[in-house]
Amino acid sequence: MFPALEQVSRYEVEHGRPMLSALVVSEGSPAPSPGFADLARHLGLEAADDAARTEIRFWYTQTPSSSWMRQQIGS
Repeated sequence: MFPALEQVSRYEVEHGRPMLSALVVSEGSPAPSPGFADLARHLGLEAADDAARTEIRFWYTQTPSSSWMRQQIGS
């Protein structure tokens, strides 16, 4: 994970929000890089299980829903 993306994710988690790095996927893949789950584990989030399925499920919980996005932009 790029350092700037890690900093943004740390900041968001510290403020009770999802990891914004959930919006970023690996090149050539519809899923995040292993760095996403590694950071989540380091931050004490639910992705503590090494099983890939659990990591993907956790990633989806961090991806802002369309209703959350509408709420953020005031639509």
